[in-house]
Amino acid sequence: MRPSTSASLAAILAALAIGVAEPAHAKKCRGLSSCHRLPPPWHADKFSGGYVVRDANGFAVAYVYGRSTEAEAMEAKQMTMDEARRVASNIAKLPNMLKRGE
Repeated sequence: MRPSTSASLAAILAALAIGVAEPAHAKKCRGLSSCHRLPPPWHADKFSGGYVVRDANGFAVAYVYGRSTEAEAMEAKQMTMDEARRVASNIAKLPNMLKRGE
């Protein structure tokens, strides 16, 4: 049975947010919000090929690519720009959702 995509994505981003690959100084920063590896809030910015999700420090957390027309998207087997925008927007919401326990 395949796990739900949203649960899998949330688990991956939660692992990133808590710093699975922690830098050496991370142990002394635990519990301090200023030391978060990918601090919230996250936001989605448009660029020529899609959207980039950035953390509060401007670090790129995710790139979501899309095509301008549905025909181009189907031919390239990619998302449309509208779909890419919605995915990027939902990724940007993850830190707040995880904080609330949703």
